[in-house]
Amino acid sequence: MLQAVIFGTMYSLYTNMQDIYGNPPYSFSTSQVGLLYLGPGLGFLTAVWFLVPRIDTVFNKMTKENGGESKPEFRLPLANIGAVLLPVTLFIIAWTIEYRDRVHWSVSIIAAYFLGLGQVMIFSNRFRDIAYELQLTQSQIRFRTTTSTLSPSTQPVPLLPGLLSGQ
Repeated sequence: MLQAVIFGTMYSLYTNMQDIYGNPPYSFSTSQVGLLYLGPGLGFLTAVWFLVPRIDTVFNKMTKENGGESKPEFRLPLANIGAVLLPVTLFIIAWTIEYRDRVHWSVSIIAAYFLGLGQVMIFSNRFRDIAYELQLTQSQIRFRTTTSTLSPSTQPVPLLPGLLSGQ
């Protein structure tokens, strides 16, 4: 369920970037708005290159400290960091958008970098936990994750911004 909430929140944020940055006071062109996706994109890449490989390092260290017995929870320390990064950065992004006439636009994009980090830290830990601990094949993982979590629970998400703003 957490994945569905994260996926829906990110979908809402990324689909509304044109409305947020394309209108005054920013009035960015479509090309300029497209470049703003580099913030979270670089966060994704940084997490994949430097943090995801650390999952196994942390897991092996905790398994060794536990007398060689592994537990699924040993894969979660990096996800805990991501679980803190996501709400904090969402708050910062929302705050900078709310006060966009007083805060420079780059603050929200810098926060989006950390949002990308947190998103990958949570998603990669969850998928690896499923794959290793339940011993599922790739096709079973894709089927179960997509059909049971992401698809049905996030279908109404694109409607929420318009409903909440009264448009």
